[in-house]
Amino acid sequence: MSGHGEGRLYRVKGLGGHIDVYEDRVEIHRGGMLQFFLELFRIYDGDTETVIARDKITAVTLVEPWFWPGYVRFSYDGAAERWPHYWQDAMTPNALLMGYIDNRGFHRLKRLLDAEHRRVVPSAGA
Repeated sequence: MSGHGEGRLYRVKGLGGHIDVYEDRVEIHRGGMLQFFLELFRIYDGDTETVIARDKITAVTLVEPWFWPGYVRFSYDGAAERWPHYWQDAMTPNALLMGYIDNRGFHRLKRLLDAEHRRVVPSAGA
């Protein structure tokens, strides 16, 4: 990890922290007042930082329910399994709460990583 944002290609901020995208990895950084309260009330008791190699990401999912804030979830080999309950799934180490209103930055993040995945993974006919 660079620790200072050197070489960062993209950053998006959400309610529970932010995500930095680098050439070789995606870093999920949890923090802020929301993170403090989630940990205080024992809703979330996980790592405050998750690093995922970009070539290991198999899917980026945006979950946008009507009432609760949405969250982004990264799938990769060894990632936490998907939970059937909103809060359990949103609080896994491979997820981050987005926001209530403007989530365009997370949609850009998904397009960026999906485009790379399509470019790297050969088609079934190849």
